[in-house]
Amino acid sequence: MAPAQEHMFDEEPLPEAVVLDCDFVVNVLHENEDFHDECARFAGRLFDERVGIVYSNLLRIEFWQGWRRAVNLRGLPGEMGG
Repeated sequence: MAPAQEHMFDEEPLPEAVVLDCDFVVNVLHENEDFHDECARFAGRLFDERVGIVYSNLLRIEFWQGWRRAVNLRGLPGEMGG
């Protein structure tokens, strides 16, 4: 199996598909995370350019741990925190 290739957010052209990891997903969804803006913009590019998204079932488990860590450190995002 070949190792994963990392890509830059401003890379042109975008790859045909990307593998999402937990840190990226949490940064996209939690507006108080340090890299939220960059990750959200990149996620928008992926969506707009119809890049294939690949993820493993482990993402579901890792996501909740990452989300809990983000909420414990930075609170709930504004939309959820009321």
